[in-house]
Amino acid sequence: MVSIVILLLMGLSLSAGCLTASSQEHEISSGGQTLLVYSGAGLSAPMKEIKTAFEKEYGVAIEYTFGGSGTLLPQMEITQKGDLFIAGGMPAYEAALKKGLVTDCELVAYHVPIIVTPKGNPAKIRSIEDLSRPGVKVALGDANATAVGKQANKILQNKGILQEVNKNVVARTATVNELVTYITLGTADVAIMMEDLYNPKTMDCIRLSNEDNVISLIPISVLTFSDKKDMAETFLEFVISDTGKGIFADHYFVPYPDPKYGTISL
Repeated sequence: MVSIVILLLMGLSLSAGCLTASSQEHEISSGGQTLLVYSGAGLSAPMKEIKTAFEKEYGVAIEYTFGGSGTLLPQMEITQKGDLFIAGGMPAYEAALKKGLVTDCELVAYHVPIIVTPKGNPAKIRSIEDLSRPGVKVALGDANATAVGKQANKILQNKGILQEVNKNVVARTATVNELVTYITLGTADVAIMMEDLYNPKTMDCIRLSNEDNVISLIPISVLTFSDKKDMAETFLEFVISDTGKGIFADHYFVPYPDPKYGTISL
């Protein structure tokens, strides 16, 4: 009986040893690292899928903070914590660059504004000029917090109707996802939002010509204060790889570069 007990104890000890070794091996292979990534709220769908694919391949955990640039930039600046920033547009990246928060960027995809209405288009919106029509309820992104808000302002300024449209604005939202809510609930007649959020089941769409539009680019960069720069660079390369851009394409983004919208030199 004593011999059996001893054998059982030895077996448990060996089993525990194996579990510890296995845990240590995983810790070594992944470096036990967690990357903190700041991401525009409108990019959450593809970035969550990229997280799953990256963690499976590299064994490195990805933690996201999603929000508008008006929220993310102060958070990065105050905390000085984190590893990467993927912005909803170049203005947010350029603001981060001026503050010394980011390194050089790589381009992932285009952010293309469109006009959307609730399904059936009850206000009969046909063009960008209709947003200035008296009585039309307009929802726009906050120009100080979102890429689409800045782009919408430029589109309307270029048409010379920004002041008239502002009289019709019922909401300036802190994130692009809130614009979707205003349209799907019918609390706004029309909004300017990004093409990738368009849902044909609940919305109608009026596309802008390239001449009337203000198309932005989605940049990703490593934060200057990251203490995991090698792994952060690995994640960046994964996002701009065929796999990463393919995930963006699956979520209705147009990967960069594309002849329809052109290229830029950084």
